[in-house]
Amino acid sequence: MTTEIYLRAIEPPRAMPVVADHICAFTGMTAHGDALQLWIPQLVESNVFGYEESPGFARFPRSQAEVQFSARLAIVSLLSESFADLADLKCAFPVVQTLPNCEVLVASSRCHRWEDGSFELNAEVYGNDGRLRSEFCLGDGLEHVQADTQGRIWVGYTDEGVYGNYGWGFEPVGALGLACFDVQGTRIWEYAAPSGAPPVSDCYVMNVAEDAVWACYYTDFPIVRIDSQFQIQAWRSDLSGPRQLAVAGEMVLAYGGYQDKANDCWLLRLSDEIAERVSEVKLRLPDGFDLNAATVIGRDKFLHVFANQLWFRFEVPA
Repeated sequence: MTTEIYLRAIEPPRAMPVVADHICAFTGMTAHGDALQLWIPQLVESNVFGYEESPGFARFPRSQAEVQFSARLAIVSLLSESFADLADLKCAFPVVQTLPNCEVLVASSRCHRWEDGSFELNAEVYGNDGRLRSEFCLGDGLEHVQADTQGRIWVGYTDEGVYGNYGWGFEPVGALGLACFDVQGTRIWEYAAPSGAPPVSDCYVMNVAEDAVWACYYTDFPIVRIDSQFQIQAWRSDLSGPRQLAVAGEMVLAYGGYQDKANDCWLLRLSDEIAERVSEVKLRLPDGFDLNAATVIGRDKFLHVFANQLWFRFEVPA
């Protein structure tokens, strides 16, 4: 029988900066444990988060903004904060990561491929001057984009990226659900399910940690570890729809689930080929803070919770 534990943040919350007349379009974490927030002018919100109308009145997320725009990236550590101004962005529904040499990656979650075989370049790399340096394609259906300390870019794909949409019906970039690219956008590795594990239909979770990459995916939701040599190990789990993982040694915090389980959190232990439940975990936030309105991110051994522009860190229990 599992127990229930209450988990408190490991330090007082860190206040995140606010950029006047802007909205926060993305919140994420870097490989070095810094928090990222991309702030875009309020006037371009509908341009960045717009939808395309199709016959039958179907609506699909836009792959690129209709007009270019500028943005301000906040890079926040526990002790300091800095800003980078980025010009001439065109990514819709952006995902952001920092790269070596003070470069910044901004990627659009969606990407079109045309009948003639050409395709959009949905990843943009900006230099420390805030200007575009290079562009390349990461494919459609980007669910997760995280860079490691070497600058390699890891991507986990949605089912649309795996099975092909937006013109990618033939050999989509994300066909295997999880891939790694170098800083020039060349794919250097893609996932092959180990014996006993299903292939990826939808990558629900990805955590690029210091010494390995962790993932959990539909179907069956195995917990998977990819080491620095791209060797894969998998553990069976009884999870259903998790959204975040934090990992320390053999212990795992799995956060999220379907419908009324959206804020569920479990402590698991990896043993042999099974991830067994140890305790149900309740994340303790101050009164007045609602997990339903928070952004929760698993990176390395921490669950990072952003609520009311405050940053809380929860560590995997020993």
